[in-house]
Amino acid sequence: GSGTGPTRSRRRTSLARSSAGLTAGPSLGANGRAPTFDDLRGMPAALRALNAPFLRPGWLFHSRLLSTLELLKDTNGRYLADTGLLAFDETGAGGRLLGYPFRTTSQISITQTTGTSTDTTSVVFSSDWQEAFIGENQTLSLEASMEASYVDLSSNWHSAFQERQALFRALAAHDFKIRRPQLFVVMSGVRP
Repeated sequence: GSGTGPTRSRRRTSLARSSAGLTAGPSLGANGRAPTFDDLRGMPAALRALNAPFLRPGWLFHSRLLSTLELLKDTNGRYLADTGLLAFDETGAGGRLLGYPFRTTSQISITQTTGTSTDTTSVVFSSDWQEAFIGENQTLSLEASMEASYVDLSSNWHSAFQERQALFRALAAHDFKIRRPQLFVVMSGVRP
C-alpha cells in the first residue's frame, strides 16, 4: 500500500450547528437566499443592541460567499468594493467587510440543507473573537500494529498481517468552546 489512508475525525464541532446561546442572524427565508447589504449590516447591529463589546470583531465564512459579496451593492447602488466596504488583503482569502476584518475557510459547509435548498452555508460575525477558545492536549500518542486492518479509498479491505505492513495511528485531543455565545451572530441559509 501507499501508507496513506483516509483521515477520520472522531468529533466535529460546528459553530453554526451548535447554536445554543448564539444570537440569531437575519432570516433568509424558508429555503435560504443570497444575503443583501441590509442582511449583513444587521449582524453587527444585533450585537450593538446587546451592548456587546467590540474588542476583536470579525467575520468568518466560506470562500464561496466572496463571489456573492462582490456583486452586492450599497443602498446607493454602488458595489461594496467600490465604496471601500469590501476590501481584500494580499492573500485574497481575507480582508475587511463593512469595516470589520474577515477570514474565509472551506471548513464551513456549503451543503447545509435549508428547506428545499441543499447548497446553503452560514456566515458568522462576532464582536469579540477572544471569546472563542481552542483547547489542545499537549500530548500526542503514537500507536503501531502489524495485525490491524483497514479499508482504502476504493473500499478494498487490507490486512496488515497478510500484506506485511505496519499501520500507524497518531492521536491528539482538541476542542472548541465559546465563553459568551451571545457575542456570536450566525446567519444560516446563505445561498450563492
